[in-house]
Amino acid sequence: MVICGLEISAPFLKTTSWVKYSISDLINEIKVSREAKEKIDSLKNEINILQEQLVNYQDMKRENDRLSKYNEIKKENPEMVFVSAS
Repeated sequence: MVICGLEISAPFLKTTSWVKYSISDLINEIKVSREAKEKIDSLKNEINILQEQLVNYQDMKRENDRLSKYNEIKKENPEMVFVSAS
C-alpha cells in the first residue's frame, strides 16, 4: 500500500518541485533584470558625461587651432598689429 501511495503522490511531488524551482528561477530572472537595468542606466549616464567631455574637447581643439594659426601669422608678420573685432 505504501508503494501505491507513493505512486499516487509522485506526480504531485514532481509538480510541487517544478513550481518551486520555476518560481525560484523567475525571482532570479527578475533580480538579474533589475541589475541589468541599473547597469544600463549607469552606462547611459556615463555616455552622457563622455559626450559632454567630447564636445568640450572639440571646442577646445577648435580654439587651440584658431590660436595656433593666429600665433603663426603673428610670428610671420611681427610688424602687424592685431585688434579685436567690435
